Amino acid sequence: MDKVSLFADLLAANRDVLEEILGLAQKIKASPASYDSAMKGKLLYALYQKTSTRTHLSFARAVADLGGHYVWQNWESSNFTIGDFEHEARYVSTTADVVMARLVSNRDVQRLCANATIPVINGCCNKYHPMQGLADALTMIELVGAWRDIRCGYVGGLNNVANSLMACLPRLRP
Repeated sequence: MDKVSLFADLLAANRDVLEEILGLAQKIKASPASYDSAMKGKLLYALYQKTSTRTHLSFARAVADLGGHYVWQNWESSNFTIGDFEHEARYVSTTADVVMARLVSNRDVQRLCANATIPVINGCCNKYHPMQGLADALTMIELVGAWRDIRCGYVGGLNNVANSLMACLPRLRP
């Protein structure tokens, strides 16, 4: 499994990986003080091509709670708009420890993953919203308990959240 692009769309995540991620999330929620230095000395670079109050604040708060540093930049003020995309992705990898990118196009998320050497989190794009999919899966576990007891239906348009749920939820079924 490619650790750079695991969170691009969740398609590479098997059941064991998803259960590990969701189990860790439950542990962090249950005992946040035990993880208050988990990101000590680490930098998350957040790149926003799409606006979002919730994504911005939730990532900033999570990184701070884990003892890390959060630096965000608007797409328009980055060199991604004027320079070589691949070069910028490689440069970011030399400075940050992880990238969270909220980009318009899944194509750009994939380009970022292909050229970065650090983990890339897709904060939302036109095709996937993996963090929302994981958050929804965690909520289901907290409300119901075991995956064997969960049956899920989705009402709404086929969108980035639906795509992420379809990438994640079937892999969690026993």
